[in-house]
Amino acid sequence: MLSQVRMLEFCKKKVPAGQDKLLNDIVAEARKRAREKTAWRIEGTLREFPKFPAVNVWFEYPVHHIDRTGVLFDIQPDTEIPPWKKGADRNKKNAKERKNDRRKSLEEAVENGNFGKEPSVQDVAKYMGISDRTVRDRIKEHGGYVIEDGIVRKKGCGEH
Repeated sequence: MLSQVRMLEFCKKKVPAGQDKLLNDIVAEARKRAREKTAWRIEGTLREFPKFPAVNVWFEYPVHHIDRTGVLFDIQPDTEIPPWKKGADRNKKNAKERKNDRRKSLEEAVENGNFGKEPSVQDVAKYMGISDRTVRDRIKEHGGYVIEDGIVRKKGCGEH
């Protein structure tokens, strides 16, 4: 009873000749209804009363029906974290990764921007494919470099 393929095979054997189209129409309609059906769990907390047990329901537009079969009882919600919070956490993680990537690319550009010599801001910008202004912003963000007379140097390093 729980296998769609086997149930369809069984029905095809039992349906009289010439009724295949009717069976296919019924199956198509059942599939359509199944795709439109969604499951919901209703929970609630009332301030002065104990929490009531969760109610599992099926939503078939425009009506909610209580799940009397118990099929939804064991299903766990996707997450306890609200969707807006998941997105915010993901953005924080991505922001940290982006900052780390910018840091590494700046270090690479300073190392290789002028074939091992101290590069100018323009050399770094050309190497990274960004504007001089963006290079200056990234140097400030990085904190490990300074710009002296248009040349990018590590902080604390003297002239060569």
